[in-house]
Amino acid sequence: MTFDYLGRRWNLRTFLRRSGITRGARTSIGALICSCIVVAASWAIEANRLRESLQFERSLADRYEAQTRTLAQANVYSNKVQNLVRLDRRIRSIVGSGTSTARRLAAIAGDLPANVWLTSVVPDSLGLAVEGRAPNLAALGLALRQISRDRSIGDPALMSAQVEDGAAPDLAVRFTMHVTDGSVSSTNAFP
Repeated sequence: MTFDYLGRRWNLRTFLRRSGITRGARTSIGALICSCIVVAASWAIEANRLRESLQFERSLADRYEAQTRTLAQANVYSNKVQNLVRLDRRIRSIVGSGTSTARRLAAIAGDLPANVWLTSVVPDSLGLAVEGRAPNLAALGLALRQISRDRSIGDPALMSAQVEDGAAPDLAVRFTMHVTDGSVSSTNAFP
């Protein structure tokens, strides 16, 4: 003995035969029902694809926002690094210019004869303005020749020389010269 708890199985074809619907109408109704099933299945597939696309769009938007924040942080860091590099270059330039001036002063002092004295050295945009004293014009000429030979110093130009009456014999000649930086042309320094 067997029990059928579900009863008779439902069948569309049997249902349509028993309902008294004509054969042509049954075909149309069957086609309509099949079409509804196909549309429902297509709608379910498209709804699932839309849901997946929206999830993918949200994940891309989240990644884009994260990358935008990271890029902004990187730009801030890059700006800081560029500012530090500019500051470093400026400091190195300042330090280098002081070192260059100190080397030039040491070279000038090393090239002067023992009896020629410097009383003032003033840097300007074209080089150095130098004032000093010498016992005579021959010692001053020797100093100019020695400075001219040293290319690391620059080009000296005697601006003035005066023999002072009543001055001590070792300091009888007061002179002013300009030593042009080697990177500046001496023809442009003084017209």
